[in-house]
Amino acid sequence: MKVKSLILFFCLLPSIGVFAQSSTPVNIGIKVGANYSTLIRQDRNLSADYRLGYVGGVFARFNVNNLYIQPEVVLSSKNTRIRTSATSDYSDPSNPVRTSTTVQLNSVDIPLLVGVKVIETDQFNLRLMAGPLASLVFDSRGLEGLVSSETPVKDAYNRSIWGYQAGIGADLGSITLDAVYESSFNEAYDLSRYNLGKPKNGLFMFTVGFKFL
Repeated sequence: MKVKSLILFFCLLPSIGVFAQSSTPVNIGIKVGANYSTLIRQDRNLSADYRLGYVGGVFARFNVNNLYIQPEVVLSSKNTRIRTSATSDYSDPSNPVRTSTTVQLNSVDIPLLVGVKVIETDQFNLRLMAGPLASLVFDSRGLEGLVSSETPVKDAYNRSIWGYQAGIGADLGSITLDAVYESSFNEAYDLSRYNLGKPKNGLFMFTVGFKFL
């Protein structure tokens, strides 16, 4: 799935240049909002609760009739409360513990959304969109609370995450409103050495934006 998302991502990039050079209307704006994220677990010893985070960045929208392509660059902070009933150290499987910690993942997210306007008027439209997502993680923290201090966890953090977004949006004049579900194809953390599997990201995101152009 990771390879397929990369192929789709780069195949769509040339289309942006074509739209930008034509007379097709182009929108440019900013957006801010909140995400509600968790981990999609892959091991019975791990569970995760949704926690609030934030998102903010810029977007461009290239419109062709009722279709559009929307690349974005956003800063995202995702928080998740993790609970475990696994071993405190992978080298000592006979020492089970139950613990919890809040994990924070900060990244620069680059989604490339393809959308359709199902309702369109001069001052209002209703949109559906979906597309691939690249997350470049520059800071992760919190896993230290799951294991003993003697166990290194730095290599458990994934620095590049590939996924997708899908959702619904509306425009009210220059104001944009979006509700999006996001998930990852590859793992956010490799916790298999701690008997906790390789959980993936999953979140709901709600944003409000303003189109300058």
